Amino acid sequence: MNFGLTTPIKNLISKEHPYSRFNQLLNFDQLTSPLKDLENSEVGRHGYGISKGFRMLVLQFIEDLSDRELERFLQENMVGKWFCGFELEEATPDYTYFSKLRQKIGTTRLSKLFQACEDCLTPAPRVITAQNAYLINNALQDVIQHGTGRAALVLHRSDLAGKTGTTNNQADAWFSGFNTDIVTTVWIGFDDLESLYEYGAQAALPIWINFMREALKGKSENSMPQPTGLVSVQIDPQTGLLANPAQTNGIFEIFRQDHVPTEVAPLPDNTVLPAPSQDQTAQNQSKDESLF
Repeated sequence: MNFGLTTPIKNLISKEHPYSRFNQLLNFDQLTSPLKDLENSEVGRHGYGISKGFRMLVLQFIEDLSDRELERFLQENMVGKWFCGFELEEATPDYTYFSKLRQKIGTTRLSKLFQACEDCLTPAPRVITAQNAYLINNALQDVIQHGTGRAALVLHRSDLAGKTGTTNNQADAWFSGFNTDIVTTVWIGFDDLESLYEYGAQAALPIWINFMREALKGKSENSMPQPTGLVSVQIDPQTGLLANPAQTNGIFEIFRQDHVPTEVAPLPDNTVLPAPSQDQTAQNQSKDESLF
């Protein structure tokens, strides 16, 4: 009985798989036509061909892999192997091949090829509204301004947003933060899931701060622009209702125009209202006299 796989790999891969979508959008033969001069070079004579070689570099870029990681990825990932033009039984390069290939192509040509790939890709469709994206960004900015990420205030920037995270038993701790230009995540943990005995704000956030201090050095603040359809409203922090005109602890929050609260927060029974000013007393007397 033959247990071998006789069906081509491409027939086993969903057309909706990201690699399938990339393969449909990118014409690798056309993209690599400027590299035909390399076919007979040292990297071209390995039997992989320049088209396969460039596919491997694109895969490395997509998955953010080191050369050694890419070598193992191609050995273990069937879809990745197919994307690069290999059949299951074909051998794939060892890690030394990729640096040789990049060196032969050269930085300038490689940059142009990656730019050509990017130009072939259509922008992803918007899946949430601009208003929702802004509100989420605003909430994550509050994490740094008022929440568990307050230590990042030492960077003296108002355009930063993020979120701390800690798993059960403090086995993992992380901080993911960003502004409009850069996103950085720092994760801390042990392979054996031993407890860190620390939370994300203590273990990961200091590393994130040190990295972002250098990454954003000399860069101006870049916040997400507020889209139309949003309004800033003063609310009662306890109930979320509109702040009572007489209360002094109201805070401003941003709402979609169709989600602004309409009910006013009641004042506590023991609230002492400030005495009216002389001008307000005179105005009230004038209103009373006009009734008679």
